[in-house]
Amino acid sequence: MTFFLEGLLDKCTQISTIFVESVLFLVWILPLCEGVLSRRYFSLEH
Repeated sequence: MTFFLEGLLDKCTQISTIFVESVLFLVWILPLCEGVLSRRYFSLEH
């Protein structure tokens, strides 16, 4: 039983780590994409 719980806890930790990493990646990449897109849009305007 404790082995099962430990495995479950391990899985939860893995999932939360992946989730946090992907959120951080999105937070980092979105402003970057926005900057590139707005620069492209700005250059099209002028």
